[in-house]
Amino acid sequence: MSGYHRAAILPHPDVCFVLLPLSIILSRCVPHAPRRVALGLVLGFGVLGFGLPSIAHDNTDDTDNTDNPYHATREAKSGPARIISLNPSLTAILLSLGEGARLVGVDDFSAQQIEEVAALPKVGGLFNPSLEAVVALAPDLVVLVPSAEQRDFHNRLTGLDIKVETFDNHQFVEVLENISRLGELTGTSEAAAKRVAQITATRRGVTRSVKQLGRASEIPPAVAIVLQRDPLYVVGGGNFIDTMLQIVGARNVAAEYRGAYPRVSMEWFVAASPEMIIDLSPEARVSTAFWKQWPNMKAVLADRLMSIDAALISMPGPALDESIVLLASSIWGDFIPKMVEEERAKMATEKNTQGSRGPEPDTQPHSADGVKGSGG
Repeated sequence: MSGYHRAAILPHPDVCFVLLPLSIILSRCVPHAPRRVALGLVLGFGVLGFGLPSIAHDNTDDTDNTDNPYHATREAKSGPARIISLNPSLTAILLSLGEGARLVGVDDFSAQQIEEVAALPKVGGLFNPSLEAVVALAPDLVVLVPSAEQRDFHNRLTGLDIKVETFDNHQFVEVLENISRLGELTGTSEAAAKRVAQITATRRGVTRSVKQLGRASEIPPAVAIVLQRDPLYVVGGGNFIDTMLQIVGARNVAAEYRGAYPRVSMEWFVAASPEMIIDLSPEARVSTAFWKQWPNMKAVLADRLMSIDAALISMPGPALDESIVLLASSIWGDFIPKMVEEERAKMATEKNTQGSRGPEPDTQPHSADGVKGSGG
């Protein structure tokens, strides 16, 4: 397991990092994101590819680099030769599977922020894709996330007999399914399965590591992830970031809000009194002292005010394993990556020892998002 960006767990106030605009978070994961919010509430600079490992590939390299989410081994390939991606997370998945050569066009955000596709034709933004630009590229397949705008676009494309595949990426399990589906569509199922297995193994390694710390029997720490301060937006419940907090043994104080990224009042936030605040707002790059206006909040009393590069945890794409380890490290400590490596080595040994006995029954409880409990 490599490239876990531990340097992105940043001290304050000397913070220098790239943040993800709320407009992109909303457009990727919320089907009916308010246009006014999506266009106006910008949390910083950087979309998706920033802060992630390079997606470049050497197609002559047959080495098995399962640990690198942006490198896929060569395998027999089939499927559409000309693909247009209308979502940055889908673009990143295709690149992680080594399928950049199939891409003939991408959305504006993918082109702007993912260097590997910057030179490709652009077919419009997430809210205003151009039908004419897509048709002109004669795609065999268009892939998109069904936002309100792109649902209508989907119907217009299918009306022209252009094949379209839609992918929900709101929940953690959906992201894994997207990796598998894109692997099937492009004849890279083996590479996709390895990427999913890597994410799954890391998840289990993290939950086992937290258990080894003796945290499993304790009340999970209450964490708030702040997207913007004024007005105040936070990570709510039922989305893939909320699930990652569960995986790392934390409790999302805003999980009661079923909206993915709700606007909340400061009064509610102070009353919720999170034990840790992960601040992704643009102001956090200068100082997290803002929160000290409420000295009785538990996070302030404990001085647990953290700034993290939002691009490293808010991408519903192929590097969820790195996102999980980054979150776990920020909450429990920089020793987590080493513990995860050790736990994964133990799991590999257990699997080899199990041998011909076959898989053991899966008795762990699952959340609504399809993620097992912290027992790993």
